[in-house]
Amino acid sequence: MIFGIGMIYGRPVIPLLMTAISLAISIIPEGLPATATIVMALGVKRMVKENALVRKLPAVETLGGSTVICSDKTGTLTQNRMVVKELVIEEDIIKNRTASVKDIEDKEKYMEIVYAGALCNDASLDPDQKGEILGDPTEGALIFLAEDFGLDQEEFEEKYPREFEEPFDSDRKRMSTMHNINGEHVIYTKGAVDEMLPLCTKILTSNGERDITDEDKEQILELSITMSKKALRVLGFAKKIAKEVPLEDDEDVEFELTFVGMCGMIDPPRPEVINAIKTCKEAGIRTVMITGDHLITAEAIANELRNVEKGK
Repeated sequence: MIFGIGMIYGRPVIPLLMTAISLAISIIPEGLPATATIVMALGVKRMVKENALVRKLPAVETLGGSTVICSDKTGTLTQNRMVVKELVIEEDIIKNRTASVKDIEDKEKYMEIVYAGALCNDASLDPDQKGEILGDPTEGALIFLAEDFGLDQEEFEEKYPREFEEPFDSDRKRMSTMHNINGEHVIYTKGAVDEMLPLCTKILTSNGERDITDEDKEQILELSITMSKKALRVLGFAKKIAKEVPLEDDEDVEFELTFVGMCGMIDPPRPEVINAIKTCKEAGIRTVMITGDHLITAEAIANELRNVEKGK
């Protein structure tokens, strides 16, 4: 307007243009930076109400341009709290079934698994926080299982002290501990089923031990896969009685074992995750699960979260 009026009055063009530009710049308020900061702070406050805490606002702009989000599974997509859901002993293997923990009436049949899980275990209950575990969540689930079966793991360990151990190894995928039980040196082994079966020569039944057959092993592996497809993490258990305590710390005791049974445990998905992933999908963001679990277990969790296509 100033430039137009000046032209009507015949003012010099260059001085008039400089005056108009100066006026245009002066219109921008000095309080604009403060105003922008306040507006952004209000935006952060609104996001906090949606459980989104942002320390650096430029990160929001970056997130808006994201096309892929990679997420850890344990503790992020799931609750990081393992719970034993199913047990399997020789009787179940013969009938090609699994036993739900909550539906087991004759608990005595499954006590050998409970003993193995309680003794071949490096975790413990947190004395300061009730219901919390000090140690690996997988081993913690075995402690809770023992409680469900009326067994106090701490008292049980004191009653049957550990005499020897072969610690868990990522290559062996198993661990073993030896305990003095009624004067006998009993070894309990737990670990990946497919790694343990080749070491087993017998299987425990309700009538004692018998030779394990190839058919038994095939049936055990099939049940293990079936449990994994239900998003269960499967652990196998075995035992043997040794003549004496090994003299060397690195002596191998994991041979000629008696297969005891299996347990299937699950780390339940977080209820809020399903909606979060759904929102990402609607926004055109591809979500990817990163986990060290078995592929079948990861697929089952992914399908439960309604996110990742099978096999991805």
